[in-house]
Amino acid sequence: MDDLTFRRALMSSPDELDEALRKAIAEQPDKKQLWLEHQRLNEKLRNAVCVPAPDGMRARLMLRQTMQQRHRSRRRQYWAVAASVALVSLFSLTYLLPGNVNLGDHALAHVYHEGTAPFLIDEQVGLSQVNAKLAQFSGQFTGDIGKVYYANLCDFDRIKSLHMIIDGPDGKVSVFVVPHQAQQQVPAYFHDALYTGESKNLGHASVVVVGKSAAAVEQALQRVSNQLQFSA
Repeated sequence: MDDLTFRRALMSSPDELDEALRKAIAEQPDKKQLWLEHQRLNEKLRNAVCVPAPDGMRARLMLRQTMQQRHRSRRRQYWAVAASVALVSLFSLTYLLPGNVNLGDHALAHVYHEGTAPFLIDEQVGLSQVNAKLAQFSGQFTGDIGKVYYANLCDFDRIKSLHMIIDGPDGKVSVFVVPHQAQQQVPAYFHDALYTGESKNLGHASVVVVGKSAAAVEQALQRVSNQLQFSA
């Protein structure tokens, strides 16, 4: 595959790689580098447009809606005001307080968002490289966790976490190490139509594993959590 055809294919469908593109990436270092640069650019563009809403925006919109309803129907004035107070309070408690996170939902969303890109990379990450990233969370792996294809810091709804792709008995699995925050929900088991996941609370953080095989997920979770330690 020549460079022009390769570039056109990446531009037309950057997240859907056919067999020819995968083969070119695997066998030709220059095309692999081009693909990686393209992925990094796409990630920067996605981050640039994902701007969080200002604090209190939801409450202000609810208040504005209530005031409009009040002017349209004065006969329901007092009921509208009462309803608005209740709704504003509910949305404030549910959405505006930090840390109200379900790790299972975010793990599945993260896997779908990144697609196949991390699974096609083999960065040959050593344990010392992984521990250098874990040091930001006062953690480290004290023993071998198997082959690590990919390891990088990621964002779990504003929680800085570690995302790895490691080898499993039935293929690669995604592993997340997520530091604990207030109101953080950690389901032990979760799944959807395609993926299954498990998590384990280690005190300072949770290990969350996602894969297509329940047996592979369970084995990877046990292997990783047994080797992960945190300093006081």
